Amino acid sequence: MKYSLAEIFETVFPECKKAIRIIMVFLEHEGDALTRYSIEKKAAVNRSSRIIERLLKLGIIKEVNENPRAYILNVNNPFVEILKELFCQEKFNT
Repeated sequence: MKYSLAEIFETVFPECKKAIRIIMVFLEHEGDALTRYSIEKKAAVNRSSRIIERLLKLGIIKEVNENPRAYILNVNNPFVEILKELFCQEKFNT
């Protein structure tokens, strides 16, 4: 079977599943301003507020609108480049 690195991480670290899904949404929608509702819908998660706050604090995302509040991937953060390289690869055989 072929699995993406995100799927492997979700399996190995199930407590991080929600955060990984939210990060993947931002990576897949780079350049798009996303509301919390759209993030939760695209990531198939609920209660994303804590994770969004952590990502903001780390500078991985940034707030771009206040009404409605929206967020965008912070491409100027060096860690974002690492995340892109890590999660935007081909699927792995396992």
